[in-house]
Amino acid sequence: MARFGRGRPSGPRALVIAVLIGVASGAFGAGAYYSDALSPLAHTVGLWVVVGVAVSARLPTRTASTAAVVSLLAAVVAFEVGKTVIYVARYPGTTYSMSAETLAFWSVVALMIGPILGLASSTMGRGGWKGPASIATICGILLGEAIWRQLNYNMFSGTDVAVVFDLVAAVVIIALNARTAGRLGGTLASLVPATALGYAVTEVQKLF
Repeated sequence: MARFGRGRPSGPRALVIAVLIGVASGAFGAGAYYSDALSPLAHTVGLWVVVGVAVSARLPTRTASTAAVVSLLAAVVAFEVGKTVIYVARYPGTTYSMSAETLAFWSVVALMIGPILGLASSTMGRGGWKGPASIATICGILLGEAIWRQLNYNMFSGTDVAVVFDLVAAVVIIALNARTAGRLGGTLASLVPATALGYAVTEVQKLF
């Protein structure tokens, strides 16, 4: 997203866009939840990472963090509502109640992760150590989750769409942002510890 943030709308317009992207991703996740082929995407943090980056890349730090939080909260609500609507549509005459506890839990997670994604996304294009460290942090989460899923879900069964999604997203983010030799070198040097952190975060997140 080297050029993604240039000329981007900021302030209220950026937040409106964040809501729309969050709702779209949540609705997509709800549909994927009921799909055999796409169901892994309904249970991956990778989709959250991509949404957070998409709405906050290159924005001012405060706006970026707010946009990331807003988009993730919108995604949580759209996902839970979408699951309910799709279930009732698929099975007429049945009822499906949203879990207030689940909605509250993932909303809290969104409030915790959003500022981190926003801060990292807003500094990806900076020089010095901040740009490479931010790129590595974001991609480390993606790669850590991909490795965790492969080892825990797909060791003897190939791979799944969520692993592919995480890997492709990480490669694209690095390719678009680490566009100089120095920035690429710094990113790759930081990627190993960042991936280990991403693996640990996935381990903890999957407990819930």
